[in-house]
Order: sequence, then C-alpha cells, then structure tokens
Amino acid sequence: MSGEVDLDRILEDYRSKGLNEVVEKVGEWAFHISDLPVQLKIKVVRVMPQGQYMGIANYRIQNPKQATPSVNIYLCDTIDEALDDALRGFMTFWLPEEYKDKTRFVPVEDW
Repeated sequence: MSGEVDLDRILEDYRSKGLNEVVEKVGEWAFHISDLPVQLKIKVVRVMPQGQYMGIANYRIQNPKQATPSVNIYLCDTIDEALDDALRGFMTFWLPEEYKDKTRFVPVEDW
C-alpha cells in the first residue's frame, strides 16, 4: 500500500473497466556531472501490480557508436536498484573523452 492510497484495491476495483497498471512516482533526483551539457534527472516510479521499481532518466543519450538513443526501462526490486540502474545505463554511453561534442541528448517526452 502506498501512503494513504491502496493501489491494490484501486487496481481490483477498476480492472473490469480496463485498468491494468498504475505507475506511482516515488522520488526524483538531479545529478551534476562534469562536462555534461544537460542536467540529468532520474525519477523512480513504482509499477503496480508488479510492485517493482523503474528508474527513468529525463534524457536518452546517443553517442556515435549507437544506432539509436539509449534508455533503461528495467523493473527492479528496490528504489535504490532502480535509481542505480538508470544512472548506470546513462553513464555507460556518456564518454566525454571520446565523444563529448558528438553525443546527442534527446529529451524524454512526458518525463
């Protein structure tokens, strides 16, 4: 249960109306990273009915080695794991020593 809201009950009450999933924002963090031309923010949401967490960065990142911009959207067991997963996923492709001026940052719509 989330605070005063019983998401399990909400899901059950509205499942017959087509409600399959609820996404609840549980936190948001901003990171200041040397030489990064954008401010990276990551929010963590809890996905119900799974009850797991997902970290979502406000930008997709694409360096010249990638065919498309990268974004991590994996379910994790804890808030900490979800935050770490999203940060690691972004930082894997932030290679300023090689591609500082050739990396694209694509804002995530409806972030």
